[in-house]
Amino acid sequence: MTVPPVIYLFGVDGTGKSTLGRELTKALEQRGVPCHYRWLRFNQYLSKPVNLLGRLTGHSFYRLYPDGTRLGYHHYHKSPFLAWAFILTTLVDTWLATFFKLRAPLRRTGSTAVVDRFVFDTLVDLTVDTGKPGLVTGWVGKFLWRLLPAEAFTVYLRVPKEVILLRRPDALWDEEFDQKSALYQVVAHTFPPALALDNDGGIEAAIAAILDALNEKEKGLTTE
Repeated sequence: MTVPPVIYLFGVDGTGKSTLGRELTKALEQRGVPCHYRWLRFNQYLSKPVNLLGRLTGHSFYRLYPDGTRLGYHHYHKSPFLAWAFILTTLVDTWLATFFKLRAPLRRTGSTAVVDRFVFDTLVDLTVDTGKPGLVTGWVGKFLWRLLPAEAFTVYLRVPKEVILLRRPDALWDEEFDQKSALYQVVAHTFPPALALDNDGGIEAAIAAILDALNEKEKGLTTE
């Protein structure tokens, strides 16, 4: 079975990206595909001092909820300086992470990377944190999209909110959940995924759908 060098799963928290990513990696390895899983969230290098400044000024903080859930928020939309400093440093950080954590290992090992929490997730977080909805369709979104290898197979995971709340009760407290969910739909419309997958039918069904889509893509390339 021939698969692309990168399979990227994206979607709002609770759609099962990490679980599906790990299980998909195992399924591909069982089919003889050299494969590894990559979780690419929290690449804070240049952006770390910005977040520190955000905490010192009260723009970045944690909120504790009645059940003990602790969630972090960045209200950089209240400071144009912090907003743009965070955007620009995050773009550099994401570029660095792409090179050192994704592209370099791909060249070295030649194995397929199943990736979770990458450029589109970063784009949604940036948009919410800075209050700038134009990032998705503007140059920031295009910059992040171009960090994806051209051959990447993107999978947009969708799950009804009520199912997510069963999987992740802490999502009930996330004050930005609905905004992020809507933004993922905008991202998927702006940068159409190779596969839009309703991931509420179990791991086996989701893996089967992805493998079927990969097979169809391989057949299409063969006939061209």
